[in-house]
Amino acid sequence: MINQNDDAEVAPLLANNGRISPKRLSGARLRSSTTLAEASTRSFQINLQAPIWLAQGLS
Repeated sequence: MINQNDDAEVAPLLANNGRISPKRLSGARLRSSTTLAEASTRSFQINLQAPIWLAQGLS
């Protein structure tokens, strides 16, 4: 909780340090040329769009 009597300014911060990437069953990473469009779209939505939507929802 932020003490309202503090003189210090506090800037809100939202950090997304997690990300996903499509992988083979063996755990090896897939290349963009061998990744299905569905997996690529899902990865994009989670890694880029989700933090944007979260930030919009929190504002």
